Amino acid sequence: DPPVALETAGWALIAIIALLFWRMIQLRSYDQLPGPVTITPNTTKSPHDGDPSTIDIQKATLRASVLRNLSEPGAIPGSSAIEPVTDLLEIPGISDTWYSVIIAALKSIVRTPRGSEITFDVVPSEEPGGPWTVLVRVSGAGASSEIDVGTQTGPNGIEACRAAGFWAAAVVLARSTRIASWARWDKDTSQALARFDDPARQATADLECAVAQAPSSGVLLQKLAFNYAIDGRAMDAISASARAVAAHPRYSIARYRLAVGLNMLTEHTESWNDSSLADRRRIAEQIRRAAKAMGVSDSTLSRLDSLIGGPRTGDPADDPATVFGKVADAMFVRIKQTMTWPVIITRALRRSERDVWWPPGIKKFGRDSLLHYARWTAKSLRLINNPNGREMRRVEKRAAKSWSWYQLSYNLACMSSRKGDPDTALTWLETSLERPGSWQMSDRWIDADSDLEPIRQTVRYRWLHRQLHPEQGEE
Repeated sequence: DPPVALETAGWALIAIIALLFWRMIQLRSYDQLPGPVTITPNTTKSPHDGDPSTIDIQKATLRASVLRNLSEPGAIPGSSAIEPVTDLLEIPGISDTWYSVIIAALKSIVRTPRGSEITFDVVPSEEPGGPWTVLVRVSGAGASSEIDVGTQTGPNGIEACRAAGFWAAAVVLARSTRIASWARWDKDTSQALARFDDPARQATADLECAVAQAPSSGVLLQKLAFNYAIDGRAMDAISASARAVAAHPRYSIARYRLAVGLNMLTEHTESWNDSSLADRRRIAEQIRRAAKAMGVSDSTLSRLDSLIGGPRTGDPADDPATVFGKVADAMFVRIKQTMTWPVIITRALRRSERDVWWPPGIKKFGRDSLLHYARWTAKSLRLINNPNGREMRRVEKRAAKSWSWYQLSYNLACMSSRKGDPDTALTWLETSLERPGSWQMSDRWIDADSDLEPIRQTVRYRWLHRQLHPEQGEE
């Protein structure tokens, strides 16, 4: 072979150094992701359990608990999501050439395993009917360092594996900087995560226990607020949503639900008036903290003091319906303002919220984009409490389009119902069934929505209710 030119070797060295530097940045960034994970079980069958499929069930239970929250490695066998396809480096006939060393260096760089490895051992009960224990370890993939180790127990092997799976998932999630603040979990709140993710334990009492274990979790608070609203506990729903907004001011779902909850109080202030003085004072302060976190002005919030207690002044501005309506309207304005492109782009720069504002698999631009849905939903929300002829015509024109989001038609139905126009309200409510996103509608929710109370006894409403809950049949 001809001798290697100094210039060629120099450029090859520079290329390797640049690749190593880029790989270092890539790995540092990748260590902040919540995955991927590889799961290695090492279960032991109990002498008191004669079912040969028990071990497989335990493995599957722990695996399902982890993968409900984290992702597995990439589709290429033996690779992780960060590793590119390296088969192209397997070029035949290069093993005896001078650049085989370079190829080997490149392969060692790009094939560095990343992510987390979860291993666990199931320790059966010493006596029949006793508690089972699972020892679970979380380590960095390709490294000897152990991230954390813990034990979880359960009345049987399956329940213990389930608890261990959520504990391991919480450990990995807590290390990631790519999780929005309202969705963060750690190992101390892993049982709350298990309650939140278990479809069989979504009752209000279970969620209250979960919130007690993770009091500042935004997703738990908002899930609990939704259950309260369905159960007719309007003040508790507002309290939970306000807590979520105060703790996580950029949590868009909580802000939306808080504004809607306050707007509902404008027509049904008896929930507020029937509350004790201590509850009114507490909830008013929670609303104030949440609204200030959203950017609502102090002048708008100053009227909240008149709602806490004491004799009424007779000023219509101090009426609870008026006060809640003004606060809700101010929140709708703030929600609408946060749906502008400059704000969206600014928030997309936050690594922890990038997937929230630019979610994969959802169209980013145009009439079908998430931003378009959110902006027009905010516009339609304002009409419920603050009808505006020009804006209403714009929203109605948009809602008449077959591709419009179902929420526009639903909000127009609520507005028409409050105005005493049942035929128009029912028409818009039926239209919402024919729009994209209508699968989100729930018979339990429309039954709990106080805006629809004037039309609830009509034949057309009962027909629509059966479309969402067909097993009820005819009354």
